[in-house]
Amino acid sequence: MIKPEFWSSKALMKVSRDARLFFIGLWNFADDYGILQNSNRWLVGNIFPYDEEVTEKDIIKWKDELVNIAKVLI
Repeated sequence: MIKPEFWSSKALMKVSRDARLFFIGLWNFADDYGILQNSNRWLVGNIFPYDEEVTEKDIIKWKDELVNIAKVLI
């Protein structure tokens, strides 16, 4: 469940809208410890299966944005 505080998070407002959507997508595939497969191709295929314009390069960019605000560890 996405808590209402997500939308007003000062940390998340530092990243792009697409990075925020990607972050939500990561939650769907992470296990109970927040761990998931770190494969850009896998992430594109599972989080954005019908968005042909989303590339592995986008995933790398969004991961970097989230790493920079300490929301994701790689």
